[in-house]
Amino acid sequence: MDYRGWFMNAYIGWPGKVHDARVLVNSSLYRKAMSDTLLPDWKRTISGVQVPLVILGDPAYPALSWLMKPYPENARSTPEEKGFNYRQSRARMPVKNAFGRLKGHWRCLLKRMDCHLCNVPNVVASRVVLHNMCEMFGDHCDNEWIHRDEPSGMQVTNHGCNYTSAGQASYIRNAIKDFVNN
Repeated sequence: MDYRGWFMNAYIGWPGKVHDARVLVNSSLYRKAMSDTLLPDWKRTISGVQVPLVILGDPAYPALSWLMKPYPENARSTPEEKGFNYRQSRARMPVKNAFGRLKGHWRCLLKRMDCHLCNVPNVVASRVVLHNMCEMFGDHCDNEWIHRDEPSGMQVTNHGCNYTSAGQASYIRNAIKDFVNN
């Protein structure tokens, strides 16, 4: 998803109960990012660390050099870590809002689809394309459509998958944390 709320990549076909990290690791986005062909090679030195372009993720995703997730929040969280998490969460809001508009326009995505299972990925993909067209042409999505009768079981949850990168992910996140807190 980009800053305009347009889907740039959609990996469709896994059941909703599969953990987000598992879906990511099996996606073409992951393969491209791991082979350094997803993002341009633009880096900025922050606190002595080469910080590349990154994708922002929520706590369900692994910490990788190209995927920034928030720090775990607990009693030992520092004010700087909380500040980083706040800013990172705010930066992800356009994505959350765009998903809200997608589900608001096409409420069929919130319930069981009455079509053959093999057609579900095509139905979802078509809604993603239509969403992008609505965003492109400024089609209005009423807030009432987004929040009305949303099933309670639709939240993303962290099921405890704890992928971590032994590489530079923590150095990059710490450098960004220091930068945003100064």
